[in-house]
Amino acid sequence: YVTLGKLAAETSKSYWGGARYALNAMLLSPSFLYLVEQGTNVDGNLRLHGHELASRLSYLLWATTPDEALLSDAEAGRLDDAGGLAAALDRLTADELRLAEGLGALAEDLFALHLVAYADKDRTLFPNADAALAASMKEAVERLFAELAITQRDLRDVLDPGFAFVDERLAPFYGTTAVGWRKVPLPADGLRVGLLTEPAVLATTARAKETSPTLRGLFVNRLLCIEVPDPPVNVDTTLPERAEGTTKRSQIEAHLEDPACAACHQAIDPIGLGLEHFDAIGAIQRTDRGVPIDATGELLGQRFDGPRALSRLVRDADELAPCLVERLYTALLGRRPGDADHGVLRDLTTTFAAERHDLLHLVRAVVTHPAYRIVPPRP
Repeated sequence: YVTLGKLAAETSKSYWGGARYALNAMLLSPSFLYLVEQGTNVDGNLRLHGHELASRLSYLLWATTPDEALLSDAEAGRLDDAGGLAAALDRLTADELRLAEGLGALAEDLFALHLVAYADKDRTLFPNADAALAASMKEAVERLFAELAITQRDLRDVLDPGFAFVDERLAPFYGTTAVGWRKVPLPADGLRVGLLTEPAVLATTARAKETSPTLRGLFVNRLLCIEVPDPPVNVDTTLPERAEGTTKRSQIEAHLEDPACAACHQAIDPIGLGLEHFDAIGAIQRTDRGVPIDATGELLGQRFDGPRALSRLVRDADELAPCLVERLYTALLGRRPGDADHGVLRDLTTTFAAERHDLLHLVRAVVTHPAYRIVPPRP
C-alpha cells in the first residue's frame, strides 16, 4: 500500500492523491471486507497462525476485532495450542457484556434472524410493522439465546425457556407493558412458549398478509437438520386465493391432495399448522376468518395440538442436539463440515450431551479441538 501510494503521489504530483489511491486499495481489498484465513503450511496442513486465531476467537465471542491482550497472545505464540486457546477463551467469556454481543451474533447466524428485516408486511393490515419493530424482534431472540448460554442452561431450552425478553414495541405481543428491555415470565398454559413463538421467527416465516404453514414447517425441519428438497422448477408454488370463509388449514389440506405437492408438503405443512395461533407478524390470533383456530399437526410421526406441544416435541427430538452441534460447528469454523468431520461431530455431540447441552462447554470443545486450527486444503 505504501508503494502504491508513493507511485500514485509521484504520478499525480499530489501527496493526498497518493494517499487516496492507497486508501481505496485498502477498502476494496477482500482482506478488509472479509476475514480471510490463509494459514501456514505445516507438514502438509494449512494451520491458522496466531493473528488469524485471535480474529476467529474475538469475532466469535465478542463480535468485534481482537483487543490488545489477544493480539499480544497471538504475537507471543500463546494461541498456537489448545491450552493457550482455552486460557484466552476463559478471559473472553468472563466479560459477559461483550460475550452477549458475540452470542447475539451467533444466534443471528443459527436462526437466520437477519431475515426479519426483509419480511415486508402489508402496512394497511399491520401498521406497526416497521424497521424498529423488526429490530426489536431480532434483538429479543438474541437476548434469549445469550441468557441461556451465559447462565449455562440446556441450550435446547430455547424452545421452552419459561421467559421472554420484551421492550416497549414487543410488550403488546405479550399482553404487558415495558420501558426498555425487561424479562417477562411466560404462563405455563399460554400460547407463547419459546423460539418457535418468538415474533421474529413467526414474522420471517409468513407472507405479507397472512401466515404460511409451509415456511414455518420448513423452519422447524431446518432446526432438526431434516432435508426437504426444493420444489421442481416447473411447479407453481403459489397457492390459489382463499375463498371467503375459507381457513388457511382448509386451503393447505386441499393443497396436500395434489399428488405433485403432497410428497414433500406432507413433511412440512402439518408442522407449520401448529403455529396458526400467530398471524403474519407473530401476534396472537384466536380465529381465522371467524373460524376458531385448529392448531393440531404432526411432527416425525407424532401428533400434537398447539405451539406448546410442538415446541416440546422439537426440544426433545433426537435430531435436535446433533443438528445444533453441526450448525454451531459450521458457524465456529466458518465452513460446512466435510466427510473428514463426521467423527469430530459425533464426538462433539457426545460431549454436548454429557455437559447437559451447555453451549459454552461445546464452544470450548470445538475451540480446543485440532480441527479449529486447520484450514481445509484449497482446490
